[in-house]
Amino acid sequence: MAVRQASYSAPAAACAAEVLHALKSSDAPLTLAQLERLLPRSKSLIFRVLRELESHELVMRDGLGRFRLGIEAFEMATAYLSQWAFADVVRQTLEQLADETGDTVNLGVLRGGEVLYLMKFQGASSYVTISRVGGRVPANCVAIGKALLAKLDDSDVQRRFTEPLPQMTERSVRTMDGLLGELRAVRRDGHAIDREQAALGRCAVAVTAHIASTAPDPSAISISTSAAGFDDRVELLLDRLLRARELLDRDRQTRTALASAGETDTATLGDLTMPSGDGRS
Repeated sequence: MAVRQASYSAPAAACAAEVLHALKSSDAPLTLAQLERLLPRSKSLIFRVLRELESHELVMRDGLGRFRLGIEAFEMATAYLSQWAFADVVRQTLEQLADETGDTVNLGVLRGGEVLYLMKFQGASSYVTISRVGGRVPANCVAIGKALLAKLDDSDVQRRFTEPLPQMTERSVRTMDGLLGELRAVRRDGHAIDREQAALGRCAVAVTAHIASTAPDPSAISISTSAAGFDDRVELLLDRLLRARELLDRDRQTRTALASAGETDTATLGDLTMPSGDGRS
C-alpha cells in the first residue's frame, strides 16, 4: 500500500489511517498478523490503534478475531457522500439518463490506474453490470477509464501501468502501445468506447464531464449496455451523454458564479433540469 508522507509526523494517526485503508482494500477481514505484514508499523502500535478504533466502532472483530470495518465507518462514508454535496441536479441528470436509455449509467474518477465509481444508476434493461459505488476497476478496460486517461499526457499514462496491462476479458487491451493508440482515438473523437473489454456481451461509451462535486478531480460519465445492437445505438447514446454533460457543466458554472458572488443558498439551481428526450430507446 502506497503511503503518502505528511509534513508533520503523527505515527498513531498515520497508523490509524493505514489500518482503515488496509481494511477497506481487503475482500475479507484481516488478522493482526496480516495487518502487521501489510503496514510499515510495529505490531504493538497496530494493536493499540486497533483497540482505539474498535472502541469508536470504526473497526470490529468477527468470531475468529479478525478485523473488519465497523458500522461507524459505514456511517462516515454515508456522511461523506452527503457532505460532498453531490447536487440533486447531478443525481437527477444521471438517473434520468438511465431511465431514458434503459441502461446503466456510471460516474467515476481516476485513481492511479483504476476507475473509482462514485455513482451508478440502472435502467430497466440493465441486467449485467461490473460497476458498484465505491468499487474500482482497471481504467484501461472500461470506457469511462479511457475517457479519463485520454486527458493525461502519454508519459503520465505510462507511469500508472506496468505491462502486461490488467485484463478483464480476452478483448481488454494488454499492451501500452495498444492503450496509447486507443487514447489517441479518444482524444480525436471526444469520447471513449469499450467493446466487451470489461465484460463479455457488454459495451460502453463515455465522456469526461465537469462536475462541481468532484472538483478538482476530472470525472467522466458512461452508459453501459448490451453488445447486441450497440453499433446501431452508439450515436444515440453519445448524444444523450453529451446533453447530460452540458447540463452538468451548466450546474458547475452556476455554482462557481454563486460562490464568487458570496452566495451560499443554492436553491436557485433547482430549475436546472435535463432537456426531455424523445422517449426510451
